[in-house]
Amino acid sequence: MYSKEEMVILSIIYSEYIDGIFPKPKVDLNLLFQVFKISIVKNKSIFNFDNIQDLVFYVTKNILNKGNYEKRVAQFIEYFKNLDYEKMLEKAKVEIENSKKYKIEIITYFDFRYPNCLKTIKLSPFVIYVKGKFPINFDNSLAIIGARKVDNIGKKLAFEFGKFLSLNNWYNISGLAIGCDTYGHIGSINKTGAILAQGLITEIFPKENINLADKILENGGFLLSELPLTTSCKQHFFILRDRLQAALTRGVIVIETGENSGTLHTVKFALKENRKVFVLDINGEENEFIIGNIKLLNKNLKMNGNVKISKKDREKIIGIKNPIELKKYLSNSDKFDEKILIQERLF
Repeated sequence: MYSKEEMVILSIIYSEYIDGIFPKPKVDLNLLFQVFKISIVKNKSIFNFDNIQDLVFYVTKNILNKGNYEKRVAQFIEYFKNLDYEKMLEKAKVEIENSKKYKIEIITYFDFRYPNCLKTIKLSPFVIYVKGKFPINFDNSLAIIGARKVDNIGKKLAFEFGKFLSLNNWYNISGLAIGCDTYGHIGSINKTGAILAQGLITEIFPKENINLADKILENGGFLLSELPLTTSCKQHFFILRDRLQAALTRGVIVIETGENSGTLHTVKFALKENRKVFVLDINGEENEFIIGNIKLLNKNLKMNGNVKISKKDREKIIGIKNPIELKKYLSNSDKFDEKILIQERLF
């Protein structure tokens, strides 16, 4: 019921933020996605303003029945009331033309190539933009993650785990950040993909990994973003990006992390969505590089950073010391929960 152009419009709306000390989306993203899903069920386009109030009323009454949505609903309805559809359509057409020019695939929520694992999460991308060779499925994929500030031990371990995954025909899906991400990508260079917090035709961030991004593509990997191609990299997109790292995998491997690393956002999301979380149990004195590892593995220690992960959730975390210990979880299917990537969660 939605054209390709309209799905791109939804991704544009999703990427629009109000600038400020604490940037915020122009519309409530959870409300946007839930209204979109219900619009499919009710066969009422979100771009027909006459439908908006009915769709929003249904969602807030039957789905988002917790919390005060009154203000967000008013803002949402006002946004669509003033939406210039024709102008948005022109923007979408530019994005589509750019995708052809730069050989980037646009995969919408309705496309058969859209990964089912992304449909199981709370906030699924309307569109994913992909450059390179996109896997058919993600049953054999993990995410090597960790802090940007990493010591030589962390660099070595990230590389070794990346190499291990590649040799065992597992994908490493990470975020192209400097630090642990970088060395994980290098280790798994012929079996890796990177999820970016920017549009795919903007200059790669960080600039230190521009060459690495090229190497990933040259070796049969891919770059992916849920953001329109011309969207600049901004801080608030990183947390959204982190959820996709976990969502496209069966689990994450934390190499090294401090207490305030963005890594913990990915960990929290993975735990919430029932992905496995492996954390390296590194021998040595407590220091800034591994304090996050220590506290993730010891539920009795208080986490003092900005990301709070409950004791109950930390009980699910699996400590490992090396790739050999990881291998027993990969080769023994009953160590994993039932395959979460096969069955798609319904509305």
